[in-house]
Amino acid sequence: MPKPKHGLPDWGITVGGITTYQLLDVGEMAVRLGSPVSFDRRGEVIDIDSFENGLGNWSTVATGAGASVYLSLTRSRTGLYAVKLTASSDPAQYSMIGKTLTYPIPSNLGFEISLCVDSPIAMFDIILRIYNGTAITRYDIRYDRATQTFYYLNAAAAYVPFATGIYLDAGQAPFVPSKLVLDIINNCYLRFIFGTHHFDLSGLSGYVIPTALQPEIIFNFELWGGTALNPAVYVDDFIFTQNEPD
Repeated sequence: MPKPKHGLPDWGITVGGITTYQLLDVGEMAVRLGSPVSFDRRGEVIDIDSFENGLGNWSTVATGAGASVYLSLTRSRTGLYAVKLTASSDPAQYSMIGKTLTYPIPSNLGFEISLCVDSPIAMFDIILRIYNGTAITRYDIRYDRATQTFYYLNAAAAYVPFATGIYLDAGQAPFVPSKLVLDIINNCYLRFIFGTHHFDLSGLSGYVIPTALQPEIIFNFELWGGTALNPAVYVDDFIFTQNEPD
């Protein structure tokens, strides 16, 4: 009596092809189907926002003459829309987008956003405020175009340089992905990635302030004004991840 067989014929699935190759990485499959998570695929995604559904989940601020924040069809990294921030000609004013996120189970967290400089900028900040129920830890990556330098906010609330010679072009420059990874268990930075530049910030502490506010995470991108000019930046593809490797 023949033994029962289960399953389906192979039909050559495991045979090497000339024009195709087996796709074993589901992350690669997602990217091929249009996922914005294509630059740095480490970590597990909690939230993605490419602004296709508008700015309803975001807060916005635009202070000073000529400042604005709005959805734009002019440039985007993925999809139709990006957010265009234009800052004032007053260096003391800024334009901002911000998002409040649910506090996750503590692990290494990643925050990515892509930037395209439309007109010469003065300074921008990528800011995270992590509320854990007993303290706020603030992390801040600042770029100053005048010095072509990146700074981080340290435990004493001072800005400390960690990378120089980083020039941001304006005009038809491509979107540059920026990703900050944090160890929120130990209140430390881990790394910052800006395009092809990778910076090891492991062991550097954030700025901690005791407070009993409800646990949550607030992400802000702030574009500061420039003297006698209105800096403008397109922002797209916000990605929030957990369980990032060390």
